[in-house]
Amino acid sequence: MKYRIIALDIDGTLYDSTGRPSRKNLQAIRRARQAGVMVVLCTGRGLKESRSAINAMGYREPLVLANGALVSDPTTSRTLHRAVMAPHLSMAVIEYLMQGDDAVLVLLDPQRVSEDYLVVRPERLTANTRWWFEHVGTTWRGVSRVSEADLHHAVRVGIVGPGSHMSVTTARLRERFGMDVFVQHFMAVTESGAISETISGVTP
Repeated sequence: MKYRIIALDIDGTLYDSTGRPSRKNLQAIRRARQAGVMVVLCTGRGLKESRSAINAMGYREPLVLANGALVSDPTTSRTLHRAVMAPHLSMAVIEYLMQGDDAVLVLLDPQRVSEDYLVVRPERLTANTRWWFEHVGTTWRGVSRVSEADLHHAVRVGIVGPGSHMSVTTARLRERFGMDVFVQHFMAVTESGAISETISGVTP
């Protein structure tokens, strides 16, 4: 059987434990392309967070972002497809997450607004999350409260925190919102490379 498309994640797949694409992976991608196979990046990251992978691969095709909520053109940064969360649902998830101690991160469609993230309770952002935003050039706006009017372009709502309690939070989100949302729990990229933080994200 000849494969026509390879869907490739970034973290833990294209990137190795050093947070960079390995030479072997880049060589394999080159061989696949030469054989006529389309290689498509599919990631939980946003567009700016994916730039290093895009540049390393010389990637020019549309890519899937935010766990499928966005499809973007990397050359123009134009959003080709988006699946936004209903504002009332985003609001309900935010209010639920604010019962905990973490900052709440709302990933937005950057073509529609002036920032990549809306951060509720920014004073509670972890040091690693602040590093990550600066490292990838992500823009964000901190607020103490939000309303549904702020959430018309939200594609994911989530938190970042210690892995020790994130799996419990994920289970509770699934129990509370059921089939209305897709809940995913994944590892955060850290400056040191050590996995000390994880992300729980809710997408439509």
